[in-house]
Amino acid sequence: MKRVWLRREDEPVGTINEEVLRKAAVANAAWATNDGAGANLDDPRHEEVTEGRRKQYEVALKAGLEWAKKMRGSYSSCGDLLHWLLRKLGVRDEKLVNRTDDGGQHPWLAGANPALGSHAHEALRPITERPEPGDLVMNNNQYGGHMYVVRSIDEDGTMVTEDYGQPYGKRHTKKWTPGKVDGNSILWVINIAKLKYEESASVPDDFEDGVLDDNPYPEVGVPN
Repeated sequence: MKRVWLRREDEPVGTINEEVLRKAAVANAAWATNDGAGANLDDPRHEEVTEGRRKQYEVALKAGLEWAKKMRGSYSSCGDLLHWLLRKLGVRDEKLVNRTDDGGQHPWLAGANPALGSHAHEALRPITERPEPGDLVMNNNQYGGHMYVVRSIDEDGTMVTEDYGQPYGKRHTKKWTPGKVDGNSILWVINIAKLKYEESASVPDDFEDGVLDDNPYPEVGVPN
């Protein structure tokens, strides 16, 4: 990957260009699912996004460890994708990024991923408002919820998403209607254009937008 500022060459330093931001979000999420082909256990993409937690769970379950057997609905990595994406885009607020590898003060916390919607309350869309590419969505399901990144959405509500946690990384097609996805109630939608980005974004090498950061710093350990 490389690092870019989320603006155009003719825009002032510090600008976050929404079009560039959304393209970067879509490109990163696509990278995480191997452009929709799938990123499974032991795939370096999958292990980076999940920080190895899904694999740890499966190994523990196979070994018969009690903590793994007692997990409701198994370990779901859907939220890992969203928090990984925010880190890649340059979000530094640890209330929004639940990761161990983010260079912050707090490691990953079990059960905290869905709270993203509460912590990002100022960036929430009305649940009946159509999301845009790059937005983050959580809808209800039998296990309490599923999170994903919007890749595209057509006028008829056909929505393509990048997902983790089913059980690995893959692209899916869903049906959006106001307040619902595939008939399940939407719990929250985060408009990524309303978040704060404090550093240049990490993007796939073939990403062609933005301004190259010609003095990139390490992704881990950058001070807030």
